[in-house]
Amino acid sequence: MQNLRHKRILVSGAGSGLGRATARRLAAEGAELILVGRHRDALQETLPQAHCVALDHGDDAAVTAFAAALWGAAGTATAETGPYVAVALSYAHIEDADIDGIDTDFGRQPGGYISTDDGYGVNLAIGYGFASNWRAEVELNYRRADFKRATAGALTDATTDGSYRQSALFANLYYDFDTLQSGAFAGITPYVGAGLGWAHFKWSD
Repeated sequence: MQNLRHKRILVSGAGSGLGRATARRLAAEGAELILVGRHRDALQETLPQAHCVALDHGDDAAVTAFAAALWGAAGTATAETGPYVAVALSYAHIEDADIDGIDTDFGRQPGGYISTDDGYGVNLAIGYGFASNWRAEVELNYRRADFKRATAGALTDATTDGSYRQSALFANLYYDFDTLQSGAFAGITPYVGAGLGWAHFKWSD
């Protein structure tokens, strides 16, 4: 049987017989189990550490409520294995930058600073999640902001043309911890990671 670590599985009738044997085998493979049956004490005897739910399958209202609650909880599982793609848009704010000088119609003006309008950013990540909770990812990002004002030599807060652009490519490796199940941060999956990459910055007029 494959490693079931961090896979969430529901076992019905887990208080005895085949259901109990199945639950114990799945737990041995690392699965996170939800045990369902008529008697909570029998379920706890099967696996004391599992989430046990006493449920009468003949009570339609109770079964419906349980299914709704279970569906809501499914979103808190850790990241699934397999490929994934993530896209994000961002706001790019670039602080004023010191410059050595600026070329103008009146000749080159000595050092000052230049500021930009608020710009935008685009981020694309393509990765693969492994059953061991590791993720490998390639990340591409691009940011751009247009020049707004420049101060250099005789120029003071003058309107200027051009733009600032940044392109970057990273290879990242992450490890996902268990999803938090309670408290203010319930539903959040903490992770740690490291990456190595290349970045290119360009100022153009």
